[in-house]
Amino acid sequence: MKRKGMRQPGGLYPLKVFVCGVLLLTAGCASTPDKDSAPQDYTDLYDGKDTTTFATEFPVASAGEARQRGDLALRQGDLDLALYQYIQALEQDDNDAYTFARIGAIHERRGNLDLAEIAYRRTLQIDPDNPVALTGLGLIRLKKRDNAMAREMLNRSLEVTSRQWRVHNALGIIADLESEHPDAISHYQAALEILPKSPMLLNNLGYSHYLSEDWPAAQAMFRKALDEDPKYNLAWQNLGLLYAREGKYTAAVDAFSHAMELSQAYNDVGYLSMLDGHYKISEALLEEAIKLSPSYYKTANQNMVRVRTLKVASEANSHPGQPAR
Repeated sequence: MKRKGMRQPGGLYPLKVFVCGVLLLTAGCASTPDKDSAPQDYTDLYDGKDTTTFATEFPVASAGEARQRGDLALRQGDLDLALYQYIQALEQDDNDAYTFARIGAIHERRGNLDLAEIAYRRTLQIDPDNPVALTGLGLIRLKKRDNAMAREMLNRSLEVTSRQWRVHNALGIIADLESEHPDAISHYQAALEILPKSPMLLNNLGYSHYLSEDWPAAQAMFRKALDEDPKYNLAWQNLGLLYAREGKYTAAVDAFSHAMELSQAYNDVGYLSMLDGHYKISEALLEEAIKLSPSYYKTANQNMVRVRTLKVASEANSHPGQPAR
């Protein structure tokens, strides 16, 4: 188990692009399509069930009608049909930022990040200040660990529309990754002004306080997250990590046990106490982990071997010239 806090990055914790020459977004990339040119084929932006499924759909008379059908399908939760209709709209009018942004959002929701990025970049070629595309692209770049580009896109999105909790949360994550914890705390607090009861945001704020070594503030935020959702495992794990950091190993085991099997909780806290150099405590915790699951808990046995080796080395260093026992 690692000593850093758990986060969903979200939890938290190959790039296929559509740009003009380089990985930069500029208004100069945008161009007005030739109205006399043949319609482009955007079927490469479709990633759903076989389009023959939609053979019974009535032909659309205009891009606007296709967009309306796409919006209706999206409201009804039929993402494949929505994508199909939006692509029909693009094939009649590909200078439509709204439709590209909708396509990007669907792919982002499905986890198709490369296709989402292509759609968002095309959106920004048409409308450089589109907040949906700026936010979506920023979140994708964060997931791909391109923190600099992510921060640029997210800050631009805030300039367009300031009340975006997802943007503040993402900027907080980036700030924590860059060890800019006061800035991260400010972003999480701004996000909580918009979504005040979010367990995820409360946990992330607690995590930032944890990284700042403000233990009371961290514990208060983890507890608030659990007040909102008693089954929020990330907060239980971070609370356990905090207790272990404070040397409160019994409390740490109790906190971890809300998010995992008790044997694993004993193992993880045993590992943490080993890292702190408390070898006797670690040995006792790992023995308990093995006792709870002797037949299969390989990890605890491996940790026990390690802690006993460290214990012997520590005792030898404490009493030079004496044989280790």
